[in-house]
Amino acid sequence: SNTGFARRCLSGHHDIVTCVLLHEDRIVSGSRDTTVKVWDVTTDAEVYNLGGHTEGVTSLAIAPHNPSSPTDPQTVTLLASGSTDSNVLIWCLNSGQLKRRIYTYSPVTALIFLPLTDVLVSGSEGGKIELWDIKSGSSRFSTRGHTEGVTVLETQGALLLSAAPGDGVCVWEPRPLSLRPLWRSEAIPGVSGRPRGLSAHRDSLYVGDDGVNLKVFNWRTGEMTKTPNHVGYWGVTDCVRVGDDVIVSTAFDFESGRGFLNIRSLPDAAYLCTISSPETPRILCLALGRNSAGKHLWVTGGRTLTVWEERPGPSTSSAVISPSFYPSLDRTPVDSESETESSGAEEGETERESERENVRRRERE
Repeated sequence: SNTGFARRCLSGHHDIVTCVLLHEDRIVSGSRDTTVKVWDVTTDAEVYNLGGHTEGVTSLAIAPHNPSSPTDPQTVTLLASGSTDSNVLIWCLNSGQLKRRIYTYSPVTALIFLPLTDVLVSGSEGGKIELWDIKSGSSRFSTRGHTEGVTVLETQGALLLSAAPGDGVCVWEPRPLSLRPLWRSEAIPGVSGRPRGLSAHRDSLYVGDDGVNLKVFNWRTGEMTKTPNHVGYWGVTDCVRVGDDVIVSTAFDFESGRGFLNIRSLPDAAYLCTISSPETPRILCLALGRNSAGKHLWVTGGRTLTVWEERPGPSTSSAVISPSFYPSLDRTPVDSESETESSGAEEGETERESERENVRRRERE
């Protein structure tokens, strides 16, 4: 394909960008510098700088449009931000106004709204999962969902997904005033260390962790497969996002200090290509969307806040990155029966080495 990605950086944060969201023509970013910033996706202008946290921002969530609830004449979009200062702040995305402050008694590590509700779910450093009524700010339900800090909260249809080190991924069925656990991955070996990225498509859960493979759980059957996500031997997968037609997973290679975006098709998760350049840093957060022309538009955060916009057709511009294809990532997923990360490593050894040499050569050019 001749498609490339134009890359541009948004400047304004003074520390690591830890979380990003895309909502219509707005980018929202949260940083360890304690601020939440709202940007115009078409002009890259900073629209609002939302200050209210006293420690680093860890998580962001946008309230879904709820057709069953009475709406204001002017539709108001609510944004939630969570921080290690133990507060959840509810903002009006349209005006930048702070609407409510919720004190949660422990550092907030993850946030998500339940679909079609005014219920916000928070995950804490201590493993607690809590449901909040954002209209009143009161807690509806709380459970010790994990023994360690919750790293990710996601929804799939009506279900809630959570992940934490030690006891893996949990699938919950939300009830009006509680959460019913349906499935837990702790009995399945294969997740290395800390689950960092989690996204779902149908019954498949895509998990990124401290290993070089992307883990795919079918939570209804209990099966798990591993698919290669790194060209090198030492890497980490910080984010996985399921879009409308692709799965995008990040990869950070410890040897080269370089970040990658690996793209796979839906629903078969077949490897398509990789987007990266020698300047791409480690990517800690990722949001997928489309621009006004219907082309892919993604936002990543880490040391930089970067917008990646699909550009059809060939380009000679140095700002447009052409996709790369790494054959070692185009392998049949293998069943996970052990903690071994190098599944299929022997047959791919030469291939991986030559690919790593190609990466090094490109960086020297």
